[in-house]
Amino acid sequence: MGLTKEERIQKEIDIENALKEYFNTPELDRSLTKLGKKYEVKRQTLSKRLKLNGEEVINYQNRIRFDENVFDHIDTEEKAYWLGFIFADGCILQNEKRFQMNLSIRDIEHMKKFMRFLKSELKPLKNGPYCRMSIRNKNLWNQLNNKGCVPNKSLKLKFPDEKIFKSSDLIRHFIRGYVDGDGYLGIYKLKNKTNQYREQMSIVGTKEFLMKCLEIFGYPEQRIHNKLCKNWQNKSFDIKFAALKARKIARFLYENSTIYLDRKYNIYKQFCLLEEKSSLKKSSKIGESCDANPELNSEITKRF
Repeated sequence: MGLTKEERIQKEIDIENALKEYFNTPELDRSLTKLGKKYEVKRQTLSKRLKLNGEEVINYQNRIRFDENVFDHIDTEEKAYWLGFIFADGCILQNEKRFQMNLSIRDIEHMKKFMRFLKSELKPLKNGPYCRMSIRNKNLWNQLNNKGCVPNKSLKLKFPDEKIFKSSDLIRHFIRGYVDGDGYLGIYKLKNKTNQYREQMSIVGTKEFLMKCLEIFGYPEQRIHNKLCKNWQNKSFDIKFAALKARKIARFLYENSTIYLDRKYNIYKQFCLLEEKSSLKKSSKIGESCDANPELNSEITKRF
C-alpha cells in the first residue's frame, strides 16, 4: 500500500531537513548513513537527491586525509615546485573533481615526496611499470584549476599568472618542477672527440607556455620546435638547449634548490663537473701556474 498524501509531504520535509543538515555539517563529519537513520530516509534516496541537484557525493568517512588547502597560496619553494610538477605530470578530471598523478615506477620515491608534502598517509598504487595516486577533493580541484592546471590541459596549457606567486623568485622553482616532469637533461659524447662531452636540455609543452619560459630564461629569440605529432594536432612543441645555454638554464633552475627529482638533479651536478673541468682547461692555457685538479678529473672519469 502506498503512502498517503500527508505521509508523502512529511517524507519530503524529512528529506529537505536531512539535506539541510548535511550542508550545515563540516565536510569531514558528514554522513548520509547517519542522517538517513535520524530522519528515517534511505541513504540511497538522499544520495540520489544530491546527484539530481548536481552535488558531488563523497563518502567522507573513508575520505583521504591530507592538507586540502596546500595550494591556496603559493608562498614557498615547495608549493611552487609541486605546482610546476603537477602542470607537467598531474591532471584534474572535469566530472569527478578528482586529481590524479601517474609516474614511471622508477620515480615512485618522488611520488612519496609529494604525498609527504600533502601531509597524506596515502601510498602510491603500483601498476606494472607505473605508479599512480588519485584524490577526490573539491577545494584542491578548484585551486589547481584556478591557477591554470585545467582539465585536458595538454594542448591548451598556459603559463600561470605570475601574481599567484608571493614573490617572483618562486617562479624558477615552479619551472624546475615542470622541467622535472616534462623536461630532459642529458650528456652525450661528441663524435670523433676523445673524452669530450656536451650537455643537452629540452622542455616539452604548448607554444605559449614555452614562450614564457624563454622570456624568463633570457632567450626570447630561441627557436621553438613543433613536434608534428598527429595525435597531438601539431600543438605540442619543445625547446632545446646545448652546452653553455643548457648549463646556464640548469644552474638557474637547480642551484641552491631543496626540492627536485633526484635523477635530474644528479645530471645537473654532472653539468657542473663538466663546466668546472672546462674552466680548468682554459685556465691552464693562460698560465703554467694553473694546475689541473686531479680530484675533479678523477670524479669525471668515474661518471663518464
